[in-house]
Order: sequence, then C-alpha cells, then structure tokens
Amino acid sequence: MIFVGVIIFLLINSSMTINGDEYEDDDYTENRISFSELSSMISNVKIENDQCEFQLTREIFDYCQNQMLISELTEFKTILYIKMIYYDQNDDVIVDDDGNSLESTSNIHDFGHMLNLFDQEFPFFYVKCLLYLQPNSNFNLQNLFFHFPSSSTTTTIGTINGPTIFSIDFNVQTYIVSIKCPFKCTCMWLFDGHVICPRSDTRVNLTFDQTLIGNRTLSYVKYISNKPIILASLLISILPKTIPAPTCNDSIRNQDETAVDCGGSTCKKCDLNQICQVNRDCSNGYCPSTTKIFINPCSNGIYWNVTGITYAGTGGSGIELNQLNNPYGIAFDSNNNLFITEEGNARVVKYSPGASNGTLVAGQTNVSGSNLNQFSDYLALLYVDSNQTLYIVDNGNYRVIRWERNASNGTIVAGNGTSGSTLEQLSYPYGIWVDSYSNVFVSDPGNHRVTKWSPGATQGVLVAGAADYTPGSAPDHLNEPWGLVYDESNQDLYIVNSKSQTVMKWKSGDRNGTVVANITGSPWGITLDPWNNLYVTIPYNGNIELFCQGNSTGIIIAGVNNGGTALNKPSDVKLDSQLNLYVAEYGGHKVTRFNKL
Repeated sequence: MIFVGVIIFLLINSSMTINGDEYEDDDYTENRISFSELSSMISNVKIENDQCEFQLTREIFDYCQNQMLISELTEFKTILYIKMIYYDQNDDVIVDDDGNSLESTSNIHDFGHMLNLFDQEFPFFYVKCLLYLQPNSNFNLQNLFFHFPSSSTTTTIGTINGPTIFSIDFNVQTYIVSIKCPFKCTCMWLFDGHVICPRSDTRVNLTFDQTLIGNRTLSYVKYISNKPIILASLLISILPKTIPAPTCNDSIRNQDETAVDCGGSTCKKCDLNQICQVNRDCSNGYCPSTTKIFINPCSNGIYWNVTGITYAGTGGSGIELNQLNNPYGIAFDSNNNLFITEEGNARVVKYSPGASNGTLVAGQTNVSGSNLNQFSDYLALLYVDSNQTLYIVDNGNYRVIRWERNASNGTIVAGNGTSGSTLEQLSYPYGIWVDSYSNVFVSDPGNHRVTKWSPGATQGVLVAGAADYTPGSAPDHLNEPWGLVYDESNQDLYIVNSKSQTVMKWKSGDRNGTVVANITGSPWGITLDPWNNLYVTIPYNGNIELFCQGNSTGIIIAGVNNGGTALNKPSDVKLDSQLNLYVAEYGGHKVTRFNKL
C-alpha cells in the first residue's frame, strides 16, 4: 500500500506530450493540474492488485462543473477505465430512488478518460476514485494529471438580471443572479472588483451616487483559496443627472453637501452611501447603510467610529421589551435582524433593523426553569440559521436548545440536561456554531473540549481538546474554551481559549490546534469577517480587538483604551451585512453599535 503526501501549486506548461505528439487543444491546455497539485482535496491513496484508489473532496467542483478528464503523462497508458462512487458524510454509498449506487464510469477520450459528474448541488461528501489498471503495468502516480475544460473556470456560468443603462436620477436598482452559490463555497457580489455584499445572496439592492457615473462592472463570484472566480458578470452604464438644489430633508447627497443628509432642521450628515429613514435618525446619529464598497480593514487601516451608539436596550436592566438584563450572546440573520440572549431575563429577543423595542422569540421573560419552553438563569451564546431557527446554549441546564421560528418551545440537540464528562453530557457549555449539514459544534469549558453533535445524535464527538478532557497549554489541549466560529469552506474551527488567553485554529480532523491570537486578558466572544480577520471580546479589559489574518497581535478597535466609548464587560461581538460592529455589553445591559468608517 502506498500513501502520498503532496503540495499544491499551479502547472504552467502550455503543452504536453501524448503518444509522442505535442498537443495544444484549447479546451484542455487551460486548467490542467497534476495529481500532486490536488493534494488538499485528495486522501486515502493506495495502489494494489492492479487498481489505484483515492478519495476526492467535493471541493473538486471549485475546478470543474460537469466534466473532468484524467490521463497520464506517459506514452504507454496503464489506465483501462475509471469509476467514481459518491459517499455521504457517514461513509455510506449514496443511492438513487431505485436503490442503485450513485456512480460515474469514464468514457475513452482522445487524451485520456472523461468523466461526466453529477450536479454539484447533490448532497455528497466525497467521491471515491477507482482507477482500473493494465496487469503488471508499473503505474506511477506522478504521471497522473487532471484536465478541466476551460469553460469550467474561465467562462461565467450564470447571468445577472437588472438594468444596464440608467440615469443617476434612478439611483436604486435591484440585481438578481441566475445561479446559487456552489455548495460549501463562499460567494460575494463585487462592484468594480470591490466587495459590496459579503454574503451569498442571489439578490442585491444597489444605491448609486454621482461618484459612480460611468461604465462599471457588477460581478457575482465564488472564492477559491482567497481568489475570486467569476460566476456571472454584467456591464453597467450610469449616466449623469440634473443636480437638484440641496435641502435638509431629501435624504440624498447633492451639490455642496459632503455626505447624505439626514433630514430635520439641520443637515446632520450620514456617511457616503448611507440613507436616512426617518428624522429621528438625526437625533441618535443612526444612518442605516444601503450599499458600501467593502475593503478589508486590515488592508487599508480604516476601522470603525470609536464612538458607539446604543442599538438595543436602555443601559439599565429591566424586563420590558425595550430593556435588556445581562445580554450575553448576539447573532444576525440574513435580514440583519439581531437576536440577543439575556441571562438576567432567561429569554431571547429579536430586534429588527431600526427598532427601539425587541420581540420575545424564545423563553419566558424573567421565568427560569428546565422545561422545553424555559431557560436557566445562565444563558450563553446562540446561532441563527437562514430560516431564523435558533440554537441556544442553555448553560445552566447543560444543554443546547433548537428553537424554530414562531415555536412555543424547543428541542434538545446537544447534552442531556445533566452536568458531566461523558459524550452524552456537557459541563457549562458556552459557544456554538452550526454548519450546513446541521451539525452542532459546542464549546464545553467544564470539560476543556469542543464536541460535534450530528442531527438526531444523543452524544457528541470530540473534535478539539485532549482525549482525557484535562486543561493545558499544549497544542492538543484547551483550557476553558468559550466562543467559537467555524469557517466551513476551509474546515477551520476558531476557538477562544479563555484561560490560556489565546485563540486557537483547529483544522477539521486534526488532533492539534495552532495559536492564531495572543491576548492580554481572558477573551469570551469571537467572530470572523469575510477576509478571515478575527474579532474578540475581552470583558474585563472592556475592549474589542481585531486580529488581522496571519497576525497574532491584536488592534484595539472599540473600548475606552482606544479613546472611544467605554464598554461594560463586553461578552460577544458580531458584524452586520454592512460590516458595522455590534457589541453585547453584559454589564451595561445593552448592545452598542460602532459604525464602519
């Protein structure tokens, strides 16, 4: 049995030898990749009994859509034919409605073996590739290569529908892309190469101003290894308009105004590409964003306004729906609705954008308990999915509750309600993340571990921390893990290691983690932006720190230590779709917003 470990790089040769002849077929000279270049997607390689076998992750679809050609860089061909078999995450062969296994068999091609692949939206986890070889052929893996037709990666596969020529007088336009983001990929909208919507939404509303007049390009892209691959693109021509006289209540930027005005008796200014909804925005300085050109804050050093705005709560504890009592965790849905866990009120409330009052969505106000319609007095963090289903860490009841939208009670998806160290139990759980397969990741500080709970499971699986659940600072240990976030596209789990005062990155399947952030003070909450920069709360220092990707030293971006608004025991941090920063102040009984500059 032969096992192969390799390093990925891009093949640059423009031609190759097939049976002694040079060939430069345009469909195949592009996107040609050697076996070794796909190392990050290949595992379990073995050769025996005239057969080569290996597994490909579904990330192979980042390179191809519907076809893949496999061949050899030798004059004598050793491969007879190739078969691909599709498996789910439980290592079971996927079958169709008739009970037949889902598989593809190659067809002979002039340059090798062509495989027609199933639609990438099909819910498989990996494919097993079986190469049937000539007897005693002395097959060599280093001669194996893959070809992907150029249309797979260099030609857009979708269209963007929306206005292409218009006057700036009609400055709000809607665009819809015809395809969905490929499974487990990160997709974004770009405007002239800059991110304007860091989510995979297939619909985007754009607001244009005079600075954007001219020919522009709107693109919908997916990211592979932090490089954009265009899925759909549209050329837009924006024409000038007749400039109206400036007023203080038109909610637009015109003539000598330096920014969009906010209405009212004085021209209170909002930032560029922001618009005011009502006159009250002038009094509290809140100007909701419409469209911004997003740039990595670590690339240009432009951060957030250091003066915060109270977004939810009054700053005093209470049970009314405009009050909060020890808010602990916060989470946004795709519509920028903010969900807040309140330890002091044993409930979860939702704040719609711009609302002054919350709405009770889970639990009973100021009534704690262990029933499935109740929470303990020790609520921790939460996660909200695209259906507004909540996953709530009920710390004091040693469980995680799944609460569907408009439901009157929840169901237990992790833990059994008792404290302990078995895999059926949790001990004061804190952080949570849910992946696209509805697997629930839970940080378990009392056991110094992170466990993963599959849908319907009655026990978790250890994914981070020592096997004996002891604390420590070694790479295979955790010491009271709190907040966590899972970067599913890269299969990286970021874990706040509170007692060790670090953040660790733990690759899926690894037994060791890597320190990616060193912190002065015990951190609690964490979030990740589209550029994989980390944001961490440090409650007892009253700060929020930004850790740029690849840099383990933080930058204070919010809190009294950077000359801004003081934060009272910040417990969690999140970004909305416009990259504005929100902080749950556990000790201040409110959520504070810091506008992105």
